[in-house]
Amino acid sequence: MPFRWGVLAGLVLAFLAGCVGSDGDIIRVGRPPSLTEDPLPLDVVQIEVAVVRRELGDPAIDQSIWQQVDEQVTALERRPHLRANGLRYGISNSASSPLLRLLLDDRMHRPRVRRIGQQAGREHFLQVVRRQPTARILWTPPANDNRLRLERQAWRPTVDDRLERNVEQPDFGWAIRAEPDADGGWQVSVAPRVRHGQAVPFVEPAIDRGDWAIQTGRPEIAFPDLECSIHLASHEFAILGTYSEAKDTLGYHCLVDSSGNKPWQYLLVVRCWRRLLDTDPNGALRRHGRLESRSGSNRTSLDVDPLGPPPLAAQSLFRPRHIGRPVRRGQSAGD
Repeated sequence: MPFRWGVLAGLVLAFLAGCVGSDGDIIRVGRPPSLTEDPLPLDVVQIEVAVVRRELGDPAIDQSIWQQVDEQVTALERRPHLRANGLRYGISNSASSPLLRLLLDDRMHRPRVRRIGQQAGREHFLQVVRRQPTARILWTPPANDNRLRLERQAWRPTVDDRLERNVEQPDFGWAIRAEPDADGGWQVSVAPRVRHGQAVPFVEPAIDRGDWAIQTGRPEIAFPDLECSIHLASHEFAILGTYSEAKDTLGYHCLVDSSGNKPWQYLLVVRCWRRLLDTDPNGALRRHGRLESRSGSNRTSLDVDPLGPPPLAAQSLFRPRHIGRPVRRGQSAGD
């Protein structure tokens, strides 16, 4: 009996030694590829959002990162309007932005990563700041916005030619929609949204578009003039940010959390991807791969999850070595 317990303890120690390196990094993931999980529908888009958090006004996300981000995704004449509403949009990739890699791999302020499975073309409401009891919104509308005629009682003019509105129990967030392009990229649309007040019933088309469905939800304020459509290649990320001095604007409300003792500012890093998956008619094939580190002679590896790419933080440490041949049922990736 003591011999059996000794063997078991030795196996446990060997397993731990194979999973954790000398510096605490994960070296390999022991979970084998899933061969029984049903694949997602072909029209489902995988959206991954890394939420980078820093203290309000931190130069890393308030200034420095934008020197390595391409903001030409928005027309030059639109940028003053976006800035007046506290919004910044851009694209980047980890190769052209060393600071982005550092932000995604910061162990002290490790970013939260959310993976969303969404039907292509449908909106997903993403909220990163906590609900407030009440909030004052400052909005700079475009000059030709006819909606003001219908909402003059809700919005009030300010002395600096902006409009203000007070809302109860607001949820500030982002409406995110993604669709695949013919060239293998993605068309991603993002826009700020505000949900507020009490839930009320409303009618909307059913998912199959063949009927109408009665839903219950909170009133929502949309801002079409602040929407941005971004084309992303497979290696690119959409960057969403705000200005620390743009208090009470939509961008500030969506990306600054002032509910605690210390205000926090957020930067969103968004990408889209498809499952690394190949199936025959019987669903017998799945792809499996491995990532290899860039640390020179000290090489480590990380197994690729067959359901998608690794998290953004892992990509800053590992590069794809290869995507292996398809793995059949009953066969391991190393065979």
